[in-house]
Amino acid sequence: MAIEKGNVLLKILSMKYLILFFFVNLSLVNAIAQENGNSHFKNLYNRNLKALEDSIEKSEAKYRRFMETEGRKMDSLKHVYTTMTVDPRNHFSIYINTKYIVSNFKTFNEELEFLGFSPIENKLSSFGYGFSKRKNRFNHDIEASIILSKSSSLKNEKVSVGGGYFNYELGYDLLNLHRVHLYPQIGLSYSQTSIDYVIDSLITSQNPFRQALSAQLSRRISKRDIGFNYGAQLEYYLKYSDYKSACILSLSFGFDSPMISGKFDRINPKAVYDPKIQLITSYVEIKLKYIYSSDVFK
Repeated sequence: MAIEKGNVLLKILSMKYLILFFFVNLSLVNAIAQENGNSHFKNLYNRNLKALEDSIEKSEAKYRRFMETEGRKMDSLKHVYTTMTVDPRNHFSIYINTKYIVSNFKTFNEELEFLGFSPIENKLSSFGYGFSKRKNRFNHDIEASIILSKSSSLKNEKVSVGGGYFNYELGYDLLNLHRVHLYPQIGLSYSQTSIDYVIDSLITSQNPFRQALSAQLSRRISKRDIGFNYGAQLEYYLKYSDYKSACILSLSFGFDSPMISGKFDRINPKAVYDPKIQLITSYVEIKLKYIYSSDVFK
């Protein structure tokens, strides 16, 4: 609208001065013809021509100032339109996380107690990082974590359990508010469980656990599992000014059920050992997200 208005204004001004120039020139031409080329009328003609050129230049300058003012208004309206139509909640973020994990060591602890070890506590913790992508209320989280190990000792022997965890989660925002998001979510997980066994000297034993581990002074055996997880995530924007970069605090909980369970490595082919460890059965997680990019910047 502003540009059309400016064009109409310029056309009106140009038409006005052209009409004026036409009538002035017509009268001057008649006068020059009557006075047989009198220099006075030639000078008058030149002055009128110069005045007309100055008027056109002033009108063009006025038009340019008008367009600059209207252009600034249009930029302001465009910004308002953008903030109204672009959903700033659509974003890509990176985050760090920590988890409080409940594991299943029931069979493994029974074996340890039989050998004289104290049971290993089934409460673990982890630290990691991840990436999050939200689009049209759907949220995708991909993360990798290191699960800190816990151990049990007996004289010159030490057993510890830990591992790693890779997880993908898909959630859908039920609230769709500006500062608060609530996602029921499902996902897939890949975990590696490691048992570390350290002794001061070689031990000869008929026990499958010791047979599986005591071929060296220090040994690790591992297994890998693929699981299905489900839970919920609650997000809150710690910073949300002008739809620009923001920090998000997230609290989530979930459960992990194995779909494909691997087997521990076997050093001794005759030793069959399966402690039925499930590294993650449930968890509570805290994430701190930093929005790296948002739709509002595109």
